[in-house]
This record gives sequence, structure tokens and C-alpha cells, in this order.
Amino acid sequence: MRLFCYLINFRLIVICIIPFTFFSSIQSQNLDSLEMIIKSNQASPSEKIRICDDLSWNYLSVDFEKAKHYALIGIETAQNENDLVMTGTIYRNLGVAYYMVSKLDSANIFLDIALEFAKKANDESLEAVIHSARANLYNLNGNYKEALFYYHKALPIFEKNNNKFKVRRVLGNIGTLYSSLQNVELAEKYYLLSEKLSLEINDPDGLTQAYNGLGNLYSSKQEYKKALLFSTKAMELAHEIGDIQTEALSYQTISEVYYAYYKDYTKAEEFAKKGLKLSEELGFPANIAAMLTTLSNVYYHKGEYERSMEFAIKAINTDTTDMNAYGNMADNLVRAGIQIGDIKIALHYFDTYLHIIECRSDKEYLATLNEMEVKYETEKKELRLIAIEKEKRLLLILAILGMAILILIIILLFIKKRSESHKKKLAEQKIIQFEQEKKLIATQAVLEGENIERSRLARDLHDGLGGMLSVVKLNLVNMKGNAILSESDVPTFQNALEMLDKSISELRLVARNLMPESLMKYGLKTAFTDFCSTITTVQFHFYGSNYRYNDKYEIATYRCMQELVNNAIKHAKASQINVQLIADDNRIDLVVQDNGIGFNISEKDNSKTTGLNSIRSRVESLNGKIDFITNIDSGTEIHINFNIKPL
Repeated sequence: MRLFCYLINFRLIVICIIPFTFFSSIQSQNLDSLEMIIKSNQASPSEKIRICDDLSWNYLSVDFEKAKHYALIGIETAQNENDLVMTGTIYRNLGVAYYMVSKLDSANIFLDIALEFAKKANDESLEAVIHSARANLYNLNGNYKEALFYYHKALPIFEKNNNKFKVRRVLGNIGTLYSSLQNVELAEKYYLLSEKLSLEINDPDGLTQAYNGLGNLYSSKQEYKKALLFSTKAMELAHEIGDIQTEALSYQTISEVYYAYYKDYTKAEEFAKKGLKLSEELGFPANIAAMLTTLSNVYYHKGEYERSMEFAIKAINTDTTDMNAYGNMADNLVRAGIQIGDIKIALHYFDTYLHIIECRSDKEYLATLNEMEVKYETEKKELRLIAIEKEKRLLLILAILGMAILILIIILLFIKKRSESHKKKLAEQKIIQFEQEKKLIATQAVLEGENIERSRLARDLHDGLGGMLSVVKLNLVNMKGNAILSESDVPTFQNALEMLDKSISELRLVARNLMPESLMKYGLKTAFTDFCSTITTVQFHFYGSNYRYNDKYEIATYRCMQELVNNAIKHAKASQINVQLIADDNRIDLVVQDNGIGFNISEKDNSKTTGLNSIRSRVESLNGKIDFITNIDSGTEIHINFNIKPL
């Protein structure tokens, strides 16, 4: 996890050598106009040297080829004029230009040449500037012993000359060095000194470096809220002054905070891509590789292991001069390879990762700290502690990595077994669900057949037998008017007519119970009103509008009400029954309350004798809901709900 943070430190070093604001000599002229002066060949040799110095330095962060081109012109002109100081100065520019595009060997060669001219000219200030540039190069390359050596060679000269801008830059870069060594206390100390001096001299470049360094430092300490605060400050200030590189580095730290702490991988990816875009605009391979590595980290945390490997390989193909970033890339490829089962690539980069750790152990910590003990007595204790901690940490990392691989294999086997168990459970659940769906379909078919049969019987009784009885009655009435009956036969005839009337009424009642005509013609409200009005103990309340719904919902609602009312009368011995119907545009709610003896819903025998199973079947067949509120001697309240659309 900590390797993810280290790669940012090394990019911070670049800040001190890139001029994001032009020198006073070119404040009144832009780069294009200066180039035109060189092309016109109208400038004097001294003016030409000065302009080439300005152009080669200011193009460092914009265009390497132009920086190199104008540096070579300036060097040739300065040598012709025997100007040792400017020859050394522009060679320094050329060395930094190569350093910016990660060509470190070439950078070292030109810095050596620059130092020779500085010594010939006996210019101590120029020597200090070259020492500082070389220290930056070693710092980036992970050679902390040499980096600290050259920083301490440059710092006293800058302090003696009261060059606070350069003192501030060296302090910031020493802070970055200690941050890379995980010496949190010293890193924080130097960053805070750099911040204090930047505020004193009103140096926004220094503030962005200090804020960015502190943000990265606090991120490595897992103090993520502080990290986000300082990185955001650095980003805003860098954007304001046009410091593209620091803005990109700030996005990198902010991205880490979001994926490591907040687990907000969307924002982490967003900020990392912003940093990559800015780095690609600058065109520095080391920066581009660092941003690609950050995206690899984001995708690893998201669990997108193939994308993590893709971006790590892109980073390796872009630049590997930064050993810490390279270690992060290898680490991602090892772990992502294990996750996706690509053991070949995991083993390949595991060897690379071990090699990097061994290099850092031999060169970065032990050699650096032992030699610094002799040269810098004031830092001896701190460096020795760092060496011990680093050795322990390296051994611990190797042990943990071995254990992690073993644990990962065990976890993968466990996950595989669990996955198979889960699949089996899902299959069983699907079978159960399928059986339930079959039962539901069967219930719906039975209820639908029942409704069809009831409708047919109701029509046959009402239209067939009912019609015939009505005709018989009519004929008997006509016969009464035409026939001569004895006085003793008149009561018998009259009783026959009355029995015929009762039979017709009973037949109509049976037909209505089978399938109420009012329900089929006029809907729930009318059917409920007709039924409830025939029972003196029932009160009916209706709310809503008299919507018409699909027949199966209307019939089911009516049958449930009918069954519940009959249960309340027959079994609950209720003296008062309230029926409430709410008809909305997308639902039907039925509530039946009674003041009867109640029952224990958990007792299966009760549920069978009261017909509750029949009601449940009707409701569940139409995906409705049914709730019971009841207890012994406390009455019963039953709620039934259907979510539907009216016709």
C-alpha cells in the first residue's frame, strides 16, 4: 500500500527547476518575439547569449527540442565570446533539459561540463546552482546519498549569498528526499521551513511545492484529511499561477486520497485522468509514467485487475527511471497477475520487484546512511534509525509478500468452493421458485375455471330456470282469471303462487351468490352495496371512485369480502361488521372488521375452518397482500390489498 504513495515524492523534485513565471528580463516580451530576434540575427552577441539563456530555460517545461536548440546556439555564442559564466549557465540549462525528459546519463554529462566552466570562472554561485540541479537528478534516481551530499554543498552558498528563493527550493527538495526515506519528522520539518520562507519572500512556486509535499507526506502517514487539504491548496494555487506540473502532481495525491481512504473510485479515476492529461501536455515521460501508475493503482483498488495491469505496463513502456514508481508498477503487476490467475506475469514481475527492493536496500538505505553519518553529524541519529527501520521493513515486506501469496491461494480456493456452493444454492432456490410459480399458475387456473363455471351456472339459473318459473307464474295468474275455482281451492292456489314467488326469489339469490349481476354490470361499489344491504349487522363504507378493473380482481375482491363476512357471522359470532372498500386509480384496499370472538392465527385448524386458506390462495394468486390483526376475545381486522390499474 505504501508503495502507491512513494512515486509522488519523486515527481515533486522537478518543481524546483521549472520556471513557471518568466524572469524579469523577459516580462515585457514573449517567447515568440525573442525567437524572432534570434532568427533576424540583429542582436549583439551578449544580447543573443542572454536571450538564448532565457529561451532554453523557459522552454524546459514546454518544448524539449526548442530548449535544446536555443541552448546549443547560446553555448556556441558564449564560447565564441569566451564568456565562461554564461557557457556554464547554459550548459546547466541543457543538462536540466535532458533531466526533464528522463535522459539522466546525458544530463550528468552536461552538468559535469557546466561545473568545469563554473570552476574556471571561479563563480561560486553558479557552482551552487549546478550542485542543486545534480542533487535533484540523484534524488529522482533514488541515489539519496549523493543527492543529500550535493544539496548540502549548494545550501551554504545560497544562504551566504542570501538567495532566499534558491534556499527555499533546496529546503523543499530535502523535504522530498526525507519523505522518500519515510523519515516523516524531518520531511515535515523541511516542508514547513520551505512554506515559511515562501510566504516570507512571496514565492507562490515555493508554496505549491510545500503544500504538495505536505499533502503527499500526510497521505503516506494515512492522515488523509490533512493530505486532501494541502493537496487541494497546492492544486488551486498551481492552477492560478499556471504551474501545470504541480497541478498534475496535486491531482495525483488527491486521487490517492479518494481511492485509499474514501473508496470513491470514480473521483479517484477522474483526478488521475486530469493529472495524466496535464502530464501528456507537458510531455515528460517520468510524469506520464507516474500518472499511468496512479491509474493502475485506482483500477487495482476497484478490482479491475486487467486494466490495472494494462496501465502498469503502459507506465513501464513510458519510463522506468523512477525506481519507486517502477517498484509500484511491478507490485501492481504481481498482485493483479495473481488475482486474474496469470502466474507467469506475476512471477516475472515478482523477480523485478525483489530486485528493486534489493537495490534500494543496498544503495538507498545502508550506503546512504553510513556515509551521511560521517559527513553530517547532526543528522546521524535520524539516519541510523531510518536504516534500522528500513532493513526491518524490507524483511517484513518480503515475509508479508510470501505470506500474502499463500493466503491469496487459500482465499482463491475458498472463493471457488464458496462460489460452487452459492451456485448450488441458487439452483435450489430456482427450483423452489419454479414449484411456487407452478402452484400459483395452478391456483389461478382453478379460480378462473371456478369463476367461469359460476358465471355459466348463474346465467343458466337466472335466464333459463328463472325465466321458466316466471312464465309458469304468469300462466297460473292468467288461469286464475279465466278458471272457476271452488271456494276451497282458492287458498291452495294462492299458496302455490306464493311458493312459486319464493322459489323465484331463492333462485335469484342463488344466482346472485354464484355471480352477482350487479358486479358484472356495475362494478365493486354497487355489488358491495347490494350484498351488505341484505345483512342488518353489516355496515358498508366506500372511498374513492367507482373504477372498473379486470374481472379477476373484481371477482377476487368480492369473494374475499363475502367469505370474510360469512366467517364473521358463522364462526366469530359478530354482532357488528364493518366493511370498508377503497378504490383508487392504481389499487384496491379491502378492510373487514368485526367485534367477534377472534381466533389464534397461528393455529392451523382455525385457519382451515374459517376458510382463510381459500382467501389467501385468491390473494396470492393475484400478487396481493393480506394482513390479519386478531386475538382471542378481541375481534378481527383483516386488510387485503391489490396494486393494479383500472380499465
